[in-house]
Amino acid sequence: TITEGSRSTTSTSIYIDQIRDFSIETSVIHYSGVTNRYSGLLINKNAEGEIFFGITANGNFTFFEVKKGVLRDIIPYKLHADIKKGNNVWNKLRLEKRGTVFHLYINETKVATTASLRLPGLDMGFVISGVQSVGYDHLTVKYLDNKPLTPDQKSVSFEDFNTAETSFVVPDKTNTEHYSQNGAYTIANKTDQNRSSIVPLNLDGSRNFSVEASLTHVSGIKNQSYGITLGYADEMNYSYFKKLQLNVGLRGMFFKDIIMPRVVTDELTNITRSSYGNNGTATMVGLNVNANYPFSNKLRASLNLSANYGMVSGEVNGTLIKAKGLMKRAFGSITYKLSKTWQATGSVNYNGRNFTLQGSSNAFVTSSLSINKDFLANKLSISLAANNAFV
Repeated sequence: TITEGSRSTTSTSIYIDQIRDFSIETSVIHYSGVTNRYSGLLINKNAEGEIFFGITANGNFTFFEVKKGVLRDIIPYKLHADIKKGNNVWNKLRLEKRGTVFHLYINETKVATTASLRLPGLDMGFVISGVQSVGYDHLTVKYLDNKPLTPDQKSVSFEDFNTAETSFVVPDKTNTEHYSQNGAYTIANKTDQNRSSIVPLNLDGSRNFSVEASLTHVSGIKNQSYGITLGYADEMNYSYFKKLQLNVGLRGMFFKDIIMPRVVTDELTNITRSSYGNNGTATMVGLNVNANYPFSNKLRASLNLSANYGMVSGEVNGTLIKAKGLMKRAFGSITYKLSKTWQATGSVNYNGRNFTLQGSSNAFVTSSLSINKDFLANKLSISLAANNAFV
């Protein structure tokens, strides 16, 4: 039994091959408390978002996702006769993924279908919202072809890079070019500083695992190294969704053997040789806050804040060099809907200092004002924008 005031989840890590068809099922019973708030299945969860399939004790069901603190109703609350209402009665919920479609079942009756969503994480389990007490009988996850769910040596993540879409992201897009096509992921560094391209994964660190990649040098200098970087992160999140939509996250990221500059100066010739190697470490602990608030049907504001304390170390002339500091970010926007077809938006973005072994970058502020007009039943729109108009 779980009792909670806002929204709470409990989950376990389960790997699913999303190419195959599968189902996720549970049975839930409402004991006491509010009857207009949902409980049910946490379909998937990771640091970026969550997917839910829930019912209420007064006979409604809903299916929605939350991405970076923003809730999107895929199926808003909908009354259905097959939901058993009230206290101390069981309702069975099941999601089936078949092809590119999610099929939603309540008590063996199909209640809705919707386009399938990519499940970005491994966590699945239960969810509850509002002040109520509920119970769950089981959590069953299975492939619909009845093959083993977690066979030995199964890849947790595999990328063949045959399309332009890839899970890899590049933190510094200004100084890096990257693209995926024809079975290869190409990344080009425009500066002499080390760059990375990463993919977030949920791994069970208590189990043995391997990371493998095939690498090819395409062009550029040949005396600098390239390879694999491995790090891990721990994160805790709190979400509150009423009129105010709030998400607060605390994250710790830890990297070892990362590619960092290795600088050696010959004292006799005063010649300095610079290369790269897996000789660096980095640690970052940070707080992220995302908030959205609708003042009215026409006026909405959002605020994103982050503060990260970073520590990085590398080697210069055989001496360990360390750098550390607080890195801050803030983004705020306000949107006013003048009418059904007119909308105005203003935003301010603050980027604080970044720290590296070479020093730190300067902080800067950018701003934007825009107005948007929709035509032809929202099929055509025209926007006018002014960036940094006050600088």
